[in-house]
Amino acid sequence: MSKENENCNFAKPMLAPVIYWNRFNQVLPPEDGEYLVCNNDGVIRVSYYNGDSWGYLASVKENITHWSMLPELPL
Repeated sequence: MSKENENCNFAKPMLAPVIYWNRFNQVLPPEDGEYLVCNNDGVIRVSYYNGDSWGYLASVKENITHWSMLPELPL
């Protein structure tokens, strides 16, 4: 293996994180914070949950259907 390939991700085997989705209408996030979310349109992104509603602006109400914990940061 060449020296330049040693530092590339494709040269090292990695396991992808498993995402477990929770239905928002059945399971609430455990605390305020950022979560991976999916909305009615199937759009996936990071959103903030404040214990009552989703989004970063109080005036914006997102139609979140599912949420998951964020995966761990890469090493």
